[in-house]
Amino acid sequence: MPRRSPTLLAILAAASLAAGCIAVGPDALVDDPSGGGAVVAGEGLAIHIRANTTAFPHADGLSGETALFARGGVRSLRLLRATGDPAPVTVFDYGADAVEVGYDAGDDTVAARIDPAALPPGEYVLARMVQIYSRFRIAGTLHEGLSATSGVFDEVVVTSNGTRIGGAVRDAGWIAAAFEAPGRPRVTLAGDFIPVAPLSTTAGAWAVEENGEWAVYFPIHLQVATGLTAQSTLTIDVNMDHSFRWSDVALPGWEPGVFDATPISWEPVIRFGGNRFDVSLE
Repeated sequence: MPRRSPTLLAILAAASLAAGCIAVGPDALVDDPSGGGAVVAGEGLAIHIRANTTAFPHADGLSGETALFARGGVRSLRLLRATGDPAPVTVFDYGADAVEVGYDAGDDTVAARIDPAALPPGEYVLARMVQIYSRFRIAGTLHEGLSATSGVFDEVVVTSNGTRIGGAVRDAGWIAAAFEAPGRPRVTLAGDFIPVAPLSTTAGAWAVEENGEWAVYFPIHLQVATGLTAQSTLTIDVNMDHSFRWSDVALPGWEPGVFDATPISWEPVIRFGGNRFDVSLE
């Protein structure tokens, strides 16, 4: 789920000026987006998406942290035999819906069950996964005048057009966001604030906007043989170790390695998403 994030504080600052924004309470979309909508049931070859936080050797010179909570709505998965494959294999596609995938350490989501015959034999080198929204929580410090408050920043962002979430259909760029800390009220705002970047990268993937969809591409080395059965399993293992990445800013009271922000400024978030995607078939 890679993307270049404007950060929560950008949204909160914009929200104070934006026409048509709405304030919502603590049980709003950052807690329960009511997204996804796809139901995975029945039998068939299982498509698992798993998450881990095994130490990853970041070499980008950025600071980072592992999200306290991360989820994403996955709409479809395709496998390509080569870059630019004109006829990729569609493993699953939920259309306007999606399945919500957990990206916290140990999460294991069955994203789909398919007919084994839908995965033809061959060698696949690239995967394309469409994610329609992301929601996550990170720790950080909010600076206001001479005070500094440690708390958590929550965000849910729609990354693909036509996303059903929170009882409504939203297009890419719609965001709900909040800041919460002990001893102060939680504030949540929502609205159309931030255009989704046309290109975003992580250490092991890249995402592009394609016809209103946020398509995440990652290289794979997958050999599919004949004889797959309903007991077979295709697993995508996603590394999320310190995958929220930002560039530290040297200001008084702003600490290296801590995500710092004010109501009108913030440390630049460069990338957020899986560091590595390992695909296996058993």
